[in-house]
Amino acid sequence: MDIRKYYVLLIGLVAAALVLSGCAGTSKYQRTDTIDDLTPGVSDTDIKMLSEKIIGELLASDFIERYEKPITISLLEIENNTTEFIDTDALFGEKITEAIINSGSGTFEFVDRSLLDETIREYELAEDGIVSQAEATQLGKAAGVRLLMTGELTSIRTVTRRTDQRYYKLSLRLVDSERNTIVWISNNDIRKASGKGWMQ
Repeated sequence: MDIRKYYVLLIGLVAAALVLSGCAGTSKYQRTDTIDDLTPGVSDTDIKMLSEKIIGELLASDFIERYEKPITISLLEIENNTTEFIDTDALFGEKITEAIINSGSGTFEFVDRSLLDETIREYELAEDGIVSQAEATQLGKAAGVRLLMTGELTSIRTVTRRTDQRYYKLSLRLVDSERNTIVWISNNDIRKASGKGWMQ
């Protein structure tokens, strides 16, 4: 083989190998306590920050003084009213539940969600999948839960040629099952902006 053709072929093979290795990309483990500022949508950092802020607000609320401690509390479904697939119950719901249980304040006594689900089936509530305030009152009394937390996640997304901006709002409320009143409301939001690559 001509030596020049040999070198051309060798250079071509090396170049192809470099391209393929670049396309394959790499992956590595990262610490779970590091801030995720790469995810354009809802990230684990957002969930942790919002959950901690919400529980801080809840424990500092004045309405708590009106109740005998510990107050029985449980969490109903957090609706996902965004255009994205976000498992709000598994992400926000579990994180908020964990934060309440681990607060160590002695203010709340958490009732497991499975008991509520069983009561919902028994009393044939939430036929459309959503528990109304009136049903929450009935559910709380039947399950022996004084306060029921429910809420929703909403979003607004604005996309331009250069940026992708996303606004999320997590709205929560506590319903007193004995009085059929809303005793606490929390609205927390985050806004995220990411630049778009030239191929997007």
